[in-house]
Amino acid sequence: MTNTEKLDLDDLERANLGKVVRPEDWIALLAYARELEHAETQAVPEPALIQYRMRPTWEPESKGWTKWEDCSEESARDKERTPILHDWQYEVRRLVLAAAEAPNAES
Repeated sequence: MTNTEKLDLDDLERANLGKVVRPEDWIALLAYARELEHAETQAVPEPALIQYRMRPTWEPESKGWTKWEDCSEESARDKERTPILHDWQYEVRRLVLAAAEAPNAES
C-alpha cells in the first residue's frame, strides 16, 4: 500500500469476516491509518534550487559528468522525462533548505 492510497477499514473488516481479530490489532491498524493520513497532509517543501548535469553517452567514464548548473522546473521535468537526448545523459537534483536554514524559520 502506498502513502497516497486511503485505507478502507470497511473493506478490511469484510475481508476478515469469520476471523478473530484481537482488539489491539485493530487499534494498531487504526493508528497506522491515522499516521498515513497525517503524512499525506504534510506539505512537501518546494526546492530552493533545481540543478542538472550531463555527460556524453559515447564515453561516460572517461569524460565524466559536467558541473551542476541551475535550471527551471520545466527544464528539469524535460530532462527527467528524457534522460538521454542527442547522445547526452542528464541527471537532475532538487535542493531543499533544511528547517534551520529556511528563511523565517522559527527558533
